Amino acid sequence: ALPESVVTGVAVTVGHEHDIGVGAALGGPLALATVGYGVIGVALLLRRRPLPAIQNRRLARDQAAFLAVFAVKVGLGLVAFAWKPWLGLLFFAGYAAYVVLELRAKDEEGDAELETEALTLTGSETPGIVPVLVQTVGTLAVVFAASQVFVGQLAWTGEQLGLAPTVIALLLSPIATE
Repeated sequence: ALPESVVTGVAVTVGHEHDIGVGAALGGPLALATVGYGVIGVALLLRRRPLPAIQNRRLARDQAAFLAVFAVKVGLGLVAFAWKPWLGLLFFAGYAAYVVLELRAKDEEGDAELETEALTLTGSETPGIVPVLVQTVGTLAVVFAASQVFVGQLAWTGEQLGLAPTVIALLLSPIATE
């Protein structure tokens, strides 16, 4: 979700393209709910082998939380009041709380821990904090810089095609950030 979030943030704060920010923010969930679920549905229909066990409770909890927040955000989009921008902090806090709850949740369905290969920057199994910070800050800098270019290109493309910035961001931002 980092590219989607950064594009929206850059559009609203640095690029002063509020319409592109709105389109980018709404485009991700809409693309996921339409194109994404459609592709998954077709792939499942074409699949010949049985599906592996699915963590139904965890998946249902994740989707219920997403739909609740999305419904509230869409509802808030229909009304205007002075302190509405500050609600973003509340949504960030809610997301952080949800992540903490998920990380602390007991393994309800007996999920086996997946063994994954360690991602290493230094060649050791447990890299120090400096390489991790260098990689994280470097990645964030690249995403931020690319988002600035992307927002500018969305604005230019909208002008060239004669489309509103919100519409062009709604259509192109989810595809590009995925």
